[in-house]
Amino acid sequence: SCFTIRYYYDDNDGNQQEKMVILSDSDKYWVKVRHMHVADAAEVIKENFEEFLQGNTAIQKIDTKTGDKTSLKEMGSALKSMPKYQETKNQYSLHFNMVSNCLDVFHDRKLSTIGNIEQNVVCGEDPREKKVSKSSILEETYSILEDETLEYLL
Repeated sequence: SCFTIRYYYDDNDGNQQEKMVILSDSDKYWVKVRHMHVADAAEVIKENFEEFLQGNTAIQKIDTKTGDKTSLKEMGSALKSMPKYQETKNQYSLHFNMVSNCLDVFHDRKLSTIGNIEQNVVCGEDPREKKVSKSSILEETYSILEDETLEYLL
C-alpha cells in the first residue's frame, strides 16, 4: 500500500516549501512506525535520527558549528556521502513532520480526553480503577460537546 503525503518545511533560507512524497513499503521508517502509537513513533524516529547523526562522522567533520579544521581529503569524503546523507535527512524530516502533525491533531481535538471518556464508559471505572457514575460520564461528555473548539464532533 502507498499514500501520497503533502507536507511543508522551511528551506535553508527560512522560506516555506511544499513537498509531495509517496509513503510505501520501500520507506523503511514508514514500515517501522506505521502501526505504532504516535508518541512511540515520535520517540523511535528521534532515537533513530540521533543514531544516524552520530554514525555519520564524515558529515560531522565538516559541520561548521564544531570549529574544527578539516582536511581537503576529509571534506572530499564527506561531500561524496552527502547525497545519501541529504536523502536520509529528508526522510527523517518527512517523518518528523507527519508525527508532529498527528500530535497537533491529537491535542487540538482533545482525543486523549475523548478516549478517556470512552474507556470509562466501556470499563465502568476510571484509570485509577474507581467506579464511575453515569452522572460523571454525562458531565464529561457534555463538557466535550459544549467545547466550541471541537465543532468537528457536531
